Amino acid sequence: MLSYLIWKTIEPLIDHFGPDIIIFPSLLNQPLVDKYLFENYFKKLYSQSPNFVYSNGQIFKEWYSKWEIFTSKDKENEEIKKIKNEIEEKITIANFPNRFLAIIPNDIDIAKKCQKNFENELKCLAEKVCSQIENINQNLKEKLENLK
Repeated sequence: MLSYLIWKTIEPLIDHFGPDIIIFPSLLNQPLVDKYLFENYFKKLYSQSPNFVYSNGQIFKEWYSKWEIFTSKDKENEEIKKIKNEIEEKITIANFPNRFLAIIPNDIDIAKKCQKNFENELKCLAEKVCSQIENINQNLKEKLENLK
């Protein structure tokens, strides 16, 4: 969870300055970064110019097609399920350390934005956990009532 929160803290920096400002950790082949890049940049580029995928080499084509499958709604095909599970597993592994180093201008506003992003995401996760606990609690109460 901390790895995910660190990513959410880095995200506003990348939105504002681009990914090159992150010195540590390396963003290369980081599943959360790849997902972010696909959804925020490459998917839009593809909609504007579908041929760009084919002009960037075989490795990029494979990378792009996997993320395209991952974000699709199709769940019927076994190969698609396999690719989605593979990527989901990579995303849920803690890939980021509990700190990062970025070279940015002295900008209090962007620092506050990073902090706010962290706090909002932590709150969102806490709300999801509470909701799940409430659902479990309700289900247990119903089961207990049925036993009587």
